[in-house]
Amino acid sequence: DTAPFVSIENPRYGSAVSRAQDLKELIQESRKRFIDKAVKEGMDAEQAKKAAENIIGATWDTSHISMMRKQGFKPEKLVEEAKIISPFVKHVHYNDNFGSTHTDLPPGMGNVPMKEVMEQLEKAGFKGKKVFEGGNFFQHFQQSPHPYVLEGAGSSVYAMKMAPYWNQALFNIGPYF
Repeated sequence: DTAPFVSIENPRYGSAVSRAQDLKELIQESRKRFIDKAVKEGMDAEQAKKAAENIIGATWDTSHISMMRKQGFKPEKLVEEAKIISPFVKHVHYNDNFGSTHTDLPPGMGNVPMKEVMEQLEKAGFKGKKVFEGGNFFQHFQQSPHPYVLEGAGSSVYAMKMAPYWNQALFNIGPYF
């Protein structure tokens, strides 16, 4: 219950295990080896299986997989890739781009079909963290990406998930943010 977990990130498209099927197979093989070793060391097989599923998974980087668009793939392919990996995802690197370079834009600033990708993950039970990697954004624009991420994610201004949402209010609230 207190063990750290391994969440293997898909690298930029074109690298080894960058596609969902390859990453899925790596995770399945890693879980299998974990189970085999745990059983050899005296753990119950069912308990080992549950532990492997709990601690070995994927970090799905939407910006990395989007770079397949440079090869002519359509947005629907990104959604299909998300569907394949969805049962294994522990975290999401929630970044946007235009599919040709690794720009790490806030959601909504590029053309990654973020809503459809997240719907696929949520259908499979994803409840992990969505993490925006904002270093490149900050480096280039010299400002915090935080309000843009909240806007692009359609986050509620209040914890109660009620209106207003940042994408409705962001530019009307002045210095409130």
